[in-house]
Amino acid sequence: MELPDYVGRYVVRRKIARGGFAVVALAWDEELAADVAIKILDYRGEHDESLKQRFVEEARLLRRIKSYSIVGVHDVGRLSDGRPYFVMDHADLGTLTDRVAARSGMSGLPSGDLVQLVDALASGLSAIHRAGVVHRDIKPENILFQTVGFRAVPAAMAGSDDVTVLDPVPPPSSRKSPDRVMIGDLGIASDLLGNTQTSLILGGTPAYMAPEQYEADGGVSPAADVYSATAVLWYAITGSRPPDAVAIGEAVERLAEPWRDFFLRGMSADPTERFDDIEAWSRAAHDAMARIAAEAPDPGEGLTEGQAIASPGADCPYRGLSSFQPEDADRFFGREEMVADLIKRLQSQKVLVVGGSSGSGKSSLVRAGLIASLRDGAIPGSENWRVELFTPGRDALSELYFRLRGDADHVRVRLEEFVARPSVARQVLGDEAGAPLLLAIDQFEELCTLNEPKVAEGFVDALAAITDPADSHVRIVIAVRADYYPNCAQFPWLAEAVSRNQVLVGPMTAGDLRRAIVEPARRAGFYVEQHLVDAIVSEAGLDAGVLPLISHALVETWMRRMGATLTYEGYRASGGMAGAIRQTADAVFDSDFNDAERRVAKRLLLSLVTPGEGGGDARRILARSEIEGDADAEIMDQVVKRLTEARLLTIDDKTIQITHEALLRSWPRLSRWIEDSRADLRMRLRVVQMAEEWIESGRDPEMLLRGARLDYTLEWLENNADKTGAKERAFLIASTDARDAEREERDRRRRHLRRLQIAAVSALGVLAAGATAASFVAFNQS
Repeated sequence: MELPDYVGRYVVRRKIARGGFAVVALAWDEELAADVAIKILDYRGEHDESLKQRFVEEARLLRRIKSYSIVGVHDVGRLSDGRPYFVMDHADLGTLTDRVAARSGMSGLPSGDLVQLVDALASGLSAIHRAGVVHRDIKPENILFQTVGFRAVPAAMAGSDDVTVLDPVPPPSSRKSPDRVMIGDLGIASDLLGNTQTSLILGGTPAYMAPEQYEADGGVSPAADVYSATAVLWYAITGSRPPDAVAIGEAVERLAEPWRDFFLRGMSADPTERFDDIEAWSRAAHDAMARIAAEAPDPGEGLTEGQAIASPGADCPYRGLSSFQPEDADRFFGREEMVADLIKRLQSQKVLVVGGSSGSGKSSLVRAGLIASLRDGAIPGSENWRVELFTPGRDALSELYFRLRGDADHVRVRLEEFVARPSVARQVLGDEAGAPLLLAIDQFEELCTLNEPKVAEGFVDALAAITDPADSHVRIVIAVRADYYPNCAQFPWLAEAVSRNQVLVGPMTAGDLRRAIVEPARRAGFYVEQHLVDAIVSEAGLDAGVLPLISHALVETWMRRMGATLTYEGYRASGGMAGAIRQTADAVFDSDFNDAERRVAKRLLLSLVTPGEGGGDARRILARSEIEGDADAEIMDQVVKRLTEARLLTIDDKTIQITHEALLRSWPRLSRWIEDSRADLRMRLRVVQMAEEWIESGRDPEMLLRGARLDYTLEWLENNADKTGAKERAFLIASTDARDAEREERDRRRRHLRRLQIAAVSALGVLAAGATAASFVAFNQS
């Protein structure tokens, strides 16, 4: 078949594949400036109309079944001669066959690639089966690989024949981020809900066909795809053709023991003896890989030059209550599809908002997912971007100023000018205004909880000023708790940004959550019992905010592990997902602290809480300098040290804070303290804010409390003296001194006035006496 130069708006470049009835061409989408693949029917015969119908059905099925792990269809049409075609994702990295062949001299794929393959097969086939479809032709040639993110393609590609084409399969060492793995070719798929005739056609690829597919009725059942997926995994592991169902019993003896039962079941000749569904198949595959990793970790997986091989004595593979950081990308799993979506969105829009409930994992998604991918070049040139990752804190405008300024020596705008006029933010960038900059603002709700409305308004104005110009090279990613969306809506620019480009982080799917649990352990050489994984997934349900609870419970389970195995018994002993945080916190409070330390610990923890107003309770960042002058400073140091060791607090050189807001919800004792002290906490927060404003104003006397407000605050202070920090006490002392000075001044003026009045009355008395005497003398003389 001679390919046309154009198919619709697509510039045809070259043929990249050919099947029995169709040809696939690489083309260039002139409108979207992207590579695409075009599949064109190439058959002329007596069954031409039947094939055309099947061809169009394939496009409709691909379009109907939505999954990151299935080739996407973007367009359909017909050539001038009536032959149908459809436009789909281009697998620029080739097929599984190409990938295995590229590892000549080595048996199959490394374990990391196997995990990705299992996940893609499970995700894609699960979507296919939910749609009432059976693929029937899962084989290595139909497993496709695509670069994640955006490849740099010359702008002249649409009009030039001198184009450099990427190699189908780059060397594994040259790929930094995971590739997208897709299932393609639904040409002989059976739509069980569509009453099509495809299921009556005998089809498939012999080495990967289930035995029942050879029967007259085609053997249409999801169990056939389970068989084929198992056969594909055999090929990926061994690099050789899989045995048939009759010979599988003898062939599995060559495999590692954890794989044997898996292949015996997955490639059973009897469909009823196979895994119940593709999800059960995936769980069993992950379990086998985890057991192998615990027995003999892959010496090359996930390691960079100079890094040690993971071992059962290595560090804990889980983060507990702490968020993942960009450097934790190698143990961040379960959000791959969402990361790819964030990359795509950030490519097309300058501002991206990531929302979600507390504990949904939005901070980790941005840090270990998006930022780590950008540093690996997920967007062309992003490895060279300046990335500023920060939280607004208690002085949001100052924080933003120094993030914009970076390391620039020349300063065009001073901090004082910026705070007074945030709209000059673009000038703060100075000579770096043309350099790509990503502002990743985590815990954006701090802008509302820790700053005055005027500061928040100025902060948002500054963000608008640096992103609105058409030539701006600044991108912004905002991570915010979803319950603070109403606060965001108060600022028109921010409300528009949320409406235009936002991703709401919901609960993980069961498969994603399993990956998040099993994969960090597997990579570190640990095995998580499948029964334990099942229990955690079941307990998590559809609650989006349970991730920190799960992670903390896994840390506690890891500490109770049996050798290299994390057990169900260890999980239950830790308190499980619901009780691990409570058990840890109560153990520290009840067993490690004496009465004095308990009193100080309660005071400290309450000082680290911002009571909710228009949103849930939140963490409060406390400057370490505020506790250094504490009346119980020595005890306070011991309390901070022990709570930090228990991973309940996070400290750095300047600040201290509760590790995660999950502690506020999941430790009943702290929850009761907060509820009992809510009014006092709100009052303390107002005093703190007034004290900070007074300090920021240069201790302006006009900012001090006076009159009834001061009297009310001092009355509150009598019962809550231990809840105030140094700056609040300094503020209230200054207010009291100013009041006393004003009273003293009023008393002095009153005394002075009284003296004047007495003097005036005395003078009048003298004058009156003199006048009387003069009148008397004048009367006598007359």
